[in-house]
Amino acid sequence: MINIIAIDYDGTYSLMPEAWKWAILELKQVYPVILVTNRADTPQNRAELETTELSILFCGKRHKRVVCNENGFHPVIIIDDQPEAWANVPVWYIRLI
Repeated sequence: MINIIAIDYDGTYSLMPEAWKWAILELKQVYPVILVTNRADTPQNRAELETTELSILFCGKRHKRVVCNENGFHPVIIIDDQPEAWANVPVWYIRLI
């Protein structure tokens, strides 16, 4: 498993993409950073989200932690506006208000 920092797209990254780009430069010094979204993996969603320079994991309404684990990722830091999208949220959880 690869330790990662997982950042939600809708309602988190999408609210302040320029600020997140700056923050991600710093976060990448600790762990790889990926965007994790509940969106389905469709051509339309890919076209919209692939404008970022980050890897994107499409979860299609499944628990984000499950999909991360199935893809070999272990989120050690999660930044998300909806903690219910993650099963068993870890200690390092930041809720954006």
